[in-house]
Amino acid sequence: MITFYQLESFCKIVEEGSFRSAAEKLFISQPSISQHVASLEKHFQIKLFIRQGRKIRLTPEGRLLYTTAIQIIEKIETLGERFKDLKNLKFGELKIGCSNFTGSYILPQALDFFRHKYPLIKVSIISGRVREILQNLNDNNLELVILGKNLNWATEPQLTYKSIGMDELVFVANSTHPLANSTVKIQTLEKETLITYSERNNLNSYIKDLTLRYELRPTNIIEVDDLGIAKKLILQGLGVTLASKLAVAEEIKQGTLSLINLEDRERLTWEIDAIYHSSRGLTYAGWEMLKILEKMAGLTLT
Repeated sequence: MITFYQLESFCKIVEEGSFRSAAEKLFISQPSISQHVASLEKHFQIKLFIRQGRKIRLTPEGRLLYTTAIQIIEKIETLGERFKDLKNLKFGELKIGCSNFTGSYILPQALDFFRHKYPLIKVSIISGRVREILQNLNDNNLELVILGKNLNWATEPQLTYKSIGMDELVFVANSTHPLANSTVKIQTLEKETLITYSERNNLNSYIKDLTLRYELRPTNIIEVDDLGIAKKLILQGLGVTLASKLAVAEEIKQGTLSLINLEDRERLTWEIDAIYHSSRGLTYAGWEMLKILEKMAGLTLT
């Protein structure tokens, strides 16, 4: 194995022109510096110097090693400043994974704050299906993932799941729907067209939980992958759905969507998690983004 001290000794010999002078400059014994050179020659199976009396000159192999070793030593010597720059987020990259929901409603405000504070950090965002996002995290293609929790999740032991806030789940309909702004029993929804979600969407587990818990048997169902699509169908008056309150807040404010309040039902919440690999942890940029997400989510989520 090659060490930094072996390369440093070799370069100093070249620069000083002798083993003795190099040893004095490095405050080590001449036998030690000779051993460093011998170790390098043995490792590469080459000769580094040609001795001519008291003088030495480099072999072609020695000249190649010297030019390479100088670059290595220079890079090592600048590591201290690079570490400071890394800690101060003056360079680096942060790769984030998200679902369509978290990418649309959780990340933007936090990312805006992060980019203003750390403009030199390159941020990449990858959205998609939950399983693919988590696989990318496991494969080290992502550092941090933001997802709404799935009730059927079997948490993976190699991943850390940190809650950054709770979103409320509500039933909504078009504002012209007969159930808009009314309070009804949950069984009333059996008679309505229920827009549900495929298993690719984490809201699927919450609708399934409700239908099983209250023995609901809706006869008219439209299944979609994405909350955004469900919202558009609701706006067209095609049914009712369970949605993130955060995702429909603007439409409720504008009066295009309305809540359907349910009798005798506890408040239904949806946990939003930040997920990262337990053994790899997070970079400085990742930790800063996580802190910002926790702060922003606390202001945004209910």
